Amino acid sequence: MKTTLFIEISEITARVLVYNEVDEKCHYIDVTGGYGKKSIPLYLHYLKDGEVLIGEDAIIYDQEDNSVFIQSILYAKISHQVTYIKVLMGKVEELIPELKVTNIVIVTDQKAFKSKDFESLLSDELGSMSLTRISVEKAMAGWYKLHGYKDKVTTSYLDYKKLTYYNIDSQKDTSLVTITKDQINLDLKAVNDYYINLLRHLHKDDFNEVTKFQITQLYNNQKATLHKQLLSHKDVNVYSSIFFPPKKLVLPYESYQRFKNTWYEQFNELGGISTLKQLETVDKVISSGGYDLINFLNSFDEFDFPTDHYDEYLLLDGAFHYYQCLLHDEELIYKQSLDYSIGVFNHKEYYPLIEEDTQLKDHYEVELILSDNHKEIQLFSKVKESIKPLHTLVIEKPSKLAKILLKIKLNNDKEIDEVSYELRRL
Repeated sequence: MKTTLFIEISEITARVLVYNEVDEKCHYIDVTGGYGKKSIPLYLHYLKDGEVLIGEDAIIYDQEDNSVFIQSILYAKISHQVTYIKVLMGKVEELIPELKVTNIVIVTDQKAFKSKDFESLLSDELGSMSLTRISVEKAMAGWYKLHGYKDKVTTSYLDYKKLTYYNIDSQKDTSLVTITKDQINLDLKAVNDYYINLLRHLHKDDFNEVTKFQITQLYNNQKATLHKQLLSHKDVNVYSSIFFPPKKLVLPYESYQRFKNTWYEQFNELGGISTLKQLETVDKVISSGGYDLINFLNSFDEFDFPTDHYDEYLLLDGAFHYYQCLLHDEELIYKQSLDYSIGVFNHKEYYPLIEEDTQLKDHYEVELILSDNHKEIQLFSKVKESIKPLHTLVIEKPSKLAKILLKIKLNNDKEIDEVSYELRRL
C-alpha cells in the first residue's frame, strides 16, 4: 500500500501524517510507543548494542557507557537528523506493515532541516523515494485554501521559541492568496529549562552525566504534575529514584514565582506582552510545541486565551493540501518574499544578512560589528550558487571596532533603493 509520509518538525517535537494513496485519506499516527500522543520528542538515543531509539522510547532506557543520548536533533549533526527521520519512518511502517512509504514531505521552518547537506544526505538514504520540503507559510496557504476561505483570516503558529502571525487574504481576480507575517520571540522553552535546572540543583551532590540524563527522564515523567504549579500557586512535590533510598523533593512556589516575574520583565522589555495580546483575537491558532504551555501564559493576569481555537494538527492538513497542489502544478501563494539573499563576505566566506524567501518589506535592519577600520561595506546578492555585487556603503568615520545598524530599503521591483547606517554603542 503506497503512502506519502508527512512529518512536521517544530522546536522540540515531530508529528506524523500518513496519506494513503489507495483510499486517498489522511491518517494521524501515534508513533510515541503507546503514550497516546500524536507528537513525539526530538530525542535520539544510540544504545551500546547498536539499537537506535527516538522520542519517548529514547528516554526510557538509562544512559550507559558507550551509549549516546542526544537531547535535540535540531542542534546535532546532520547524520543524526537523518537517522531520526529514518527511524521515525521505520516506526510508521512497523505500526502499519502493509504501508510502503514512497514519498516524504517535511514541514518545517527549522533551519537545521533546510540545508542542502541535509537534503543531499537524506536523499541518498531514501534511495528512490522523493523528498519535498514545505515551509510553515506554504502550509498556512494550503490550510486557507483547503477550507475555502475568501476573506482575510489571521492565524498564528505557536512554538516554544517564537510566535508567528500570518495574515492570509485572497488575491483579487486570481486563485492565489497573499500572506504577510509578523514574529515575536516567545521562549516558552525557558519554562522547561527552569524546572530541569531546579531539579539539577536539588541533585547537586550526586550530579554527573548519568544523573543529567536521569533528571531529563524525571522531568518528562512528572511534567504534568510540575505544570500544575503554573496555576495552583503551591509548592509541588516530586519523587526521585535517582537517590537511594528514593527521596521526596519539594519545588517551592516562591522560586517559580521569581522565575516567572523575571521572564515577564524580560519579555515585556522587548514589547512582547502587547504583541502577544493579539492571540486573543486571531481566528485560528495552529499550535506546535508551545501548546502544552498555554497555561503558563494564562497564569498572567493580562492574558485570557480561549482554548477552543487551538488546533495541533491543522498545519499538516494544510501541508497536505499544498502538496497536492504542487503535484498538479498549481501555485497557491502570490510571491511576497525575496527571491535572493543579501549578504557580505568575511574571510572569503559568504554570510547572508537577509535570507532568501524572507518576507518582503519596504526596509530591513541588520546589526553588524565592524573591526580593523572598515571604510566600506560591500553587499552581495546570492541566487543558488551565483553571487553578484549589489551595493557599496561608505563608512564616514571608520574605527578599530564599531557597531552599526544597517538599513536596507528596497523598491517595488525588489531592488536596493537605498542603504544607510547608524553607529551604535558597543
